[in-house]
Amino acid sequence: MIKIYIFLFLLAGLSACSRPEGESIGYGYLDLEEIVFTVDGEVIPLTRAVDAGLQVQIYQNGGLVEGHDYAPGTDFSKRIVLPVGENYRVKAFTPDQTEATTGEAGHPVYEVESEIFRVSEGDITAISLVAPQLNVGVDVSFDESFTAVFTDISVTIVSESTRSVTIVPGDEGFFRYFHLPVCGELTYTVKCTNADGESMEETKTLSVGAENYTIRISI
Repeated sequence: MIKIYIFLFLLAGLSACSRPEGESIGYGYLDLEEIVFTVDGEVIPLTRAVDAGLQVQIYQNGGLVEGHDYAPGTDFSKRIVLPVGENYRVKAFTPDQTEATTGEAGHPVYEVESEIFRVSEGDITAISLVAPQLNVGVDVSFDESFTAVFTDISVTIVSESTRSVTIVPGDEGFFRYFHLPVCGELTYTVKCTNADGESMEETKTLSVGAENYTIRISI
């Protein structure tokens, strides 16, 4: 009987020695299938190599996961390895969200966060994101009927922050971007000279959202 107890004790000791000090960490995979932009209801697809202006970060429990802050232009054709766990979230955004200064065109700003997800050992979690435009784009279109009659034409657009951009014929065809609150306002002033050499000026207000607008100047 004593020998049996000693034998069982030795087995228990060997089992304790062979057990690892800590439990091993399991891993799963994140497949970032696609990120697309959306503005005015139009969806702009991107390649698996993220647009040059977009940064991607992975968070868990509200904190940035170490080693998972991806610079603009990162290629996501390969799966991302993540430790098993819950409360993960992916964030994609334009890193420079400061508004341009007066006279500069600025750039569109996009941002999106995924729903919270969990990573299971050996499993693949697929994520697709649609990043809406957050700021307002404004362009001007000069009708030929207007430019044929008037000279010295200019359109000055002013935001609520008093930032302004002036557009003249020949300098249109692309958007100037403004940071505005939801349902904000822009004012624009049209200046020109008529055939009699008289200066004319008119100011209007445009209620805007996070979309792109084209102001058409015509008679």
